[in-house]
Amino acid sequence: MLIIVPADEVTAARCREHAGLDGSVLSMTDGGEWKGYCLYTYNQDALTIHRTETDDELLAEGLVRAAVNIANNRAVPVAVCEDLRFADMLKRLGFVADEGGVSVQVQNFFKPCCCACAHKKEEVQ
Repeated sequence: MLIIVPADEVTAARCREHAGLDGSVLSMTDGGEWKGYCLYTYNQDALTIHRTETDDELLAEGLVRAAVNIANNRAVPVAVCEDLRFADMLKRLGFVADEGGVSVQVQNFFKPCCCACAHKKEEVQ
């Protein structure tokens, strides 16, 4: 079972060193096996995902969703992602291009799909 939790201090320090950045870290494991991490920072205006480290797009999506959930729980209005390695996935999640990477309004992130989303799904089929 996949588990995404705030990293313990040892793991967080290792992830910060690997990324060459400072911030909070979510770690992902599956049955005790390390799967990746998400390094982020936030303030009252925005949560910024600096790095999502995993080779699997679905796992990256889980990490991004977990980080945006943190923003939602802390009433942070915007989530920004600077790590664009999974740009197509971010676009599917509703992130749009801006000056600092891509961003999404947190209040809209977890809402059910709208008519435009349903239309996009029809186009894909």
